[in-house]
Amino acid sequence: MFSISKSIKITDLNEGKFLRKISNGTKKIYSLLVVDDYLVCIGDDDGNFKCWDYRVERPVHMSVNECDNYISDLAVDPNKQLIFATSGEGTLSAFNIRSRRLEPPQSELFDAGFQSVRYLEEKNKIIVGCEDGVINIFNNNNEWGNISDRYPIRQNNSGQSSIDCMEIIDDEQNIIAFGTSDGTIEIISLFPHKHHETLMENSETGIECIDVNQITRQI
Repeated sequence: MFSISKSIKITDLNEGKFLRKISNGTKKIYSLLVVDDYLVCIGDDDGNFKCWDYRVERPVHMSVNECDNYISDLAVDPNKQLIFATSGEGTLSAFNIRSRRLEPPQSELFDAGFQSVRYLEEKNKIIVGCEDGVINIFNNNNEWGNISDRYPIRQNNSGQSSIDCMEIIDDEQNIIAFGTSDGTIEIISLFPHKHHETLMENSETGIECIDVNQITRQI
């Protein structure tokens, strides 16, 4: 977990034992991704991307700054080699944690900030939720310089409903759940693009995080 103390804390839930605290210095952590049993990636408020190996005394496995604004979300490819990062400035970046570098190209700068990202394995696509209520779709294989497709969830949104979080319900059927800043949770599918259901709407607060149980399909 990460906290307002600008650090992450690692706990063994089986043993109920605190293992380690890793500090991010003076920068607030905005997003976190657990890659495997020992690598953890974070994005912070200043656009820094870091990958930590918490088995070693000096845990910094990789540290780069390629974004001018906060890194809003992180996702990993099936090979656990590329980490896709969205930024509030409106860019998608791919970081290669094996070669420890930015994997070019970084996407062009979009007008609306990018708030959430997931990897759709069945279609080999990266899907990005945006501040203007659009899902931008990028091809994998170093083709993330520009979008290959887009799905406006609401017409004439004018930035009132940002897609702040997403989770994949069924990768084979391309079914996705997402939460918005105006308090809705919605279910859609891609290829073809279709809106299925609104599970919650007009919540008093925005939806900033959701999780999907892949066994029961519960959200």
